[in-house]
Amino acid sequence: MFIQSNKVPADVKAHAVKYGDGSHLPPNFKEITAAKFAASKFFVYSPDFWEYRQINAYNDPKGAEKFTGDLRLAYFYDGTGIAFASHYHGGGYVPRFFSFALCEHREKTCKNVGNCLSTYTCVACSYAETVDSSD
Repeated sequence: MFIQSNKVPADVKAHAVKYGDGSHLPPNFKEITAAKFAASKFFVYSPDFWEYRQINAYNDPKGAEKFTGDLRLAYFYDGTGIAFASHYHGGGYVPRFFSFALCEHREKTCKNVGNCLSTYTCVACSYAETVDSSD
């Protein structure tokens, strides 16, 4: 594991327990399309920090996509992230995009806490985010 940023996780060992170590894929790792990457929070929020990993012959018993190679991972404030890879395929390099998350935050409760201000809470992990929609 190699953290690439001035900002690093407060506890690097706890980070490795939650997200895996330098030769394993992070939780809920899956390939996404270029269109989904273009619509991701990568273009809205700055990552909290970056990490470089070399994944070697990883086999996830839960059925996650098998992947071997170099990854650049961008971690966000809510436990989610985006990863990039470049693979040589058919005479040229092809970019690949992936997402990962501690929790996929699919079902959320919504509470209005003010004019155009709402708090969304994930029912699976209790992560809460307050959003101002008054733009």
